[in-house]
Amino acid sequence: MQAVGFSNDQLHQYLPELVQVPPQVMATQTAGHAVQDAANYMNAIMQIALAAQTVIAKKAAEGPLQAAEEVPALLAIQDMVTAAVTAYGTVSKTAGDSAKTIDQDTAS
Repeated sequence: MQAVGFSNDQLHQYLPELVQVPPQVMATQTAGHAVQDAANYMNAIMQIALAAQTVIAKKAAEGPLQAAEEVPALLAIQDMVTAAVTAYGTVSKTAGDSAKTIDQDTAS
């Protein structure tokens, strides 16, 4: 009986931290979806880049002239990957900051 009373007292003490109101839940879910979508986009771009690099490597193996012709394509692929990684980082930070702000605003 004492154990149940103790547990109830402890839960009651931390109840505000354990319970999330709907805006908090929606904010964290939305932020999570945004980050997941950004990660999926980044992974898709990397798969496309890998496929393109494979084709370019095959052409480069055929001869030095073909390899030199593919340098602009390799640079464009690297730019594409860099942009996708940057977009992922931006979305992750923005989503996290937004969810934190909403959480703080609803807690007040």
